[in-house]
Amino acid sequence: MTRARFDFRRVAARTPSCSCIRRSIAATTVTSVAGHGHGASLAQLHCKECCDIIAFTEGETSTLKMAGRAGLRSTAKRSNTMSSSPIIAVVGGINMDLVYETERMPILGESMDALSLLTVPGGKGANTAISTYKAGHNNPASTQTGSDRRASVGKKDLEIRVCMNGAVGDDAYGKTLLKKLEDHGIDTTGVHTFEGAQSGTCVVIVEKDTGESRNLGILGANGQYEPHEPERIECLAGKAGKSGTKPDLIVTHLGVPRETVEQILETASNAGVDTILNPSAPLYLVSEVYPAVTHLIMNESEAAILTPKPYEAFKDPKTREECAKHFIDLGAKNVIITLGEKGAYYRTESGQKGHVAAEKNVRVRDTTGAGYV
Repeated sequence: MTRARFDFRRVAARTPSCSCIRRSIAATTVTSVAGHGHGASLAQLHCKECCDIIAFTEGETSTLKMAGRAGLRSTAKRSNTMSSSPIIAVVGGINMDLVYETERMPILGESMDALSLLTVPGGKGANTAISTYKAGHNNPASTQTGSDRRASVGKKDLEIRVCMNGAVGDDAYGKTLLKKLEDHGIDTTGVHTFEGAQSGTCVVIVEKDTGESRNLGILGANGQYEPHEPERIECLAGKAGKSGTKPDLIVTHLGVPRETVEQILETASNAGVDTILNPSAPLYLVSEVYPAVTHLIMNESEAAILTPKPYEAFKDPKTREECAKHFIDLGAKNVIITLGEKGAYYRTESGQKGHVAAEKNVRVRDTTGAGYV
């Protein structure tokens, strides 16, 4: 597998989307690969249980394979009585990314010209929401936006609903970021707009040939986010939540205040709602929060910071095993450590564990906003 360019926005934590999303996250082999969206490639797979086509970036394929083999399943039953459509709530950062492509990284004190500048709506939370919506619809119609796109969505395509929860400022970036989410079919009821605040911004410098990057970001409005009703998990389910409907799955990142994420995970657990935590950017989490995590998905650098263990130690399979067991012992139900081109390592609370190799017949072309590879 060749090293991917533009691997700076890593959105690893999401689950396969299909009609039986609450029963299984198993997937079969890749059936096709096609260009999709902003240069990212998607792999189409078929769910073993409902036969729906589900689409994923190549970077996530090994994680999905691992999940299918490990039998990582939901721990909660669907509780929604007012809606038959599964609802995925995403909690995380919403940023505007300023991407500079260069021949090489400038050294200390050096000034140099970039080859190009790309202004891209992003943030781990927003990227996850859009990727999840696309993956949960058989015809994402990625070339359409706004009313044209919404008019083209058929009844079957409405089976998965995605609700974004986060914050933007009342600046020009904030308006653009909201429109981007809405144009992709995302329910933005849970996105706060803070008066006088800057929207989150990230400067990304990417080397043209290697794809290596360095990021410098500011949280902006993301740092002020908290749910409308912190004690009610229904408030994360967008418009449906106003009628008492809970989300079926909550995907969280640490692009919003850590204390807010911890509170959401605890509230979700008490309400019987499954959760996925991608601890990025990695911060210390109180140990009491891990029993509320259904699926903990992280890469090697994140695992090294949270353990803590030296990053270089993760080259040793024994370190990965010890790390995964550590989080299982803390209470997480399922742990996945993504290993780039080496695939992924998993461990479950029932003792299942193992390594799953990355797909060898898939060429990664661009992983922008597509997850860790």
